Amino acid sequence: MDVVSAYRAKGYCDHLAAFGIFPTLVTHRWEPDAMGNWKFHDDEEVVIEKSDNCVTIRLPRKKNHRIRTGKITNLANYVRGDFEPELEASYRTFRKFLLNYVPAERFDALLVIFSPHFQMKLAYEMKKRFGLPYITDFRDLWDNQVITTSYRPDFRKRAIDSLIKFWWKRWIREAEFFTTTGLLWMSFLEKVTGKKGYVVRNGFELEFVPESDSPVSPPEFVITHFGRLYPSQDLGIFIDGYRLFFQKTGGNVRLEIIGSKPHHGIDGKELLAGLPQDSWSIIPYMGKKELLQYCKARTTVFWMPGFSEDNGQLPVKVYDYLMLKKNVLLVPNNSPDLEHVVAGSGAGVACNTPDEVCTRLQQWYESFRNLHAVPYHGNSEVIQRYARVHQVMYLADRIHAHIG
Repeated sequence: MDVVSAYRAKGYCDHLAAFGIFPTLVTHRWEPDAMGNWKFHDDEEVVIEKSDNCVTIRLPRKKNHRIRTGKITNLANYVRGDFEPELEASYRTFRKFLLNYVPAERFDALLVIFSPHFQMKLAYEMKKRFGLPYITDFRDLWDNQVITTSYRPDFRKRAIDSLIKFWWKRWIREAEFFTTTGLLWMSFLEKVTGKKGYVVRNGFELEFVPESDSPVSPPEFVITHFGRLYPSQDLGIFIDGYRLFFQKTGGNVRLEIIGSKPHHGIDGKELLAGLPQDSWSIIPYMGKKELLQYCKARTTVFWMPGFSEDNGQLPVKVYDYLMLKKNVLLVPNNSPDLEHVVAGSGAGVACNTPDEVCTRLQQWYESFRNLHAVPYHGNSEVIQRYARVHQVMYLADRIHAHIG
């Protein structure tokens, strides 16, 4: 799928073999139906695809014919470590396959990526049954807000958090080690579980680096954000700063929001409604390759929204911004880890007030107007460390060290 979460698994499939680890990916047969939704299957067909880098096994995606709900049922599910009753059919499909496949093939370890939860449960069960060591890899926490200082759950949510923590402790402690995408999540999980963790960043895919001969001097000063806008991000500081900036320049500047999906986050049109109509555009979703080529040719500066509180998230788009070698404006700066990626690579700066945003944009705009370009000081050597292949190499080193 052309979605952010898929690229982490894809990176492992693409690159682990180069570092002495041959992966087998077990997933569903993700096939669209006539309406564009993901199809459920009535058959038992298993599709196996082989390449030089990996084996991919695609299992049928079954529909739950009966989902039992209710307070008592939900509590019983949580006590058993079943946190996604809507995925019960998937859990059973994967479990049935693995119970036959794992002992029939020679594997040294199992790696599972959260989410969903049941993948960790399966890894735990495979270790208990076959002695197969495993690694847990985290793209998120079960709720990223649990590590913020303002998190104030009600009684029901506290109870659910406690049950999830109980099972995460068990599943992670039985792992050889765990990995996650940032320092704050690693520290949190180490404290919860007492298990050693490592940071394996997301990153950019080298095959998507746009052609070097793409235009680098667009006709107008364009500030770009692509992908999802999150409710937990502090968007107002940048918007107010951009309003001041637009008022002072009087034109030839534009803010573009690309691929924003309101049902997954913030509605871009509602966010920008208070700005002058000629100062912004909403651009429809593009496939990744087309998107990066478009931004390479048109974008002057990328806007990287910061979160209202540091919740450990490092949106994957930040690595694509680094890859495109355009200045990044982080607003506001409440995450030392995110600032380390942006400012530590020399690719951008952080601002915390509308006036700071306006001033920085004016400085870049003056360079754009006088020099037809904005000076860029990104450190290529540091940025290359955020290529997906380098992050996979680091994971492979840890696997060899722990499992041998």
